[in-house]
Amino acid sequence: MVEWYVLFLALAVLSAFFGGLLWIVWKAESAAISPPARRQAVYFGDGNSTEHVFERGDRVGKISGYEFYGVVIGKMEKLDGSVRYAVESVAPHAEKMIHIYSGAQLRVWSGPWPWESGDAE
Repeated sequence: MVEWYVLFLALAVLSAFFGGLLWIVWKAESAAISPPARRQAVYFGDGNSTEHVFERGDRVGKISGYEFYGVVIGKMEKLDGSVRYAVESVAPHAEKMIHIYSGAQLRVWSGPWPWESGDAE
């Protein structure tokens, strides 16, 4: 007669194999039906808005609340479909710090950073 642990091991191996197979099929199907990229509205201080999608490598600054300047290192989508951006700080006092923002909190930053031009507080 076969020992109980041999049967248990065989069942565990088969479960892992078929579970992995189902996961691969599910991921392939969900990738095929993913929604199209959404455009994110960016609101400026004057209340006007424009459509803009930030991409990896864009230089950005936060436009409300505390100051935060950095480079977009990633874009993700929440469960509700809204887009969020991971921004890595380039400021000397906060290097490598990463914050996550919505597109409405960011604007494209061109020109020198505030601490390079002497405008920093």
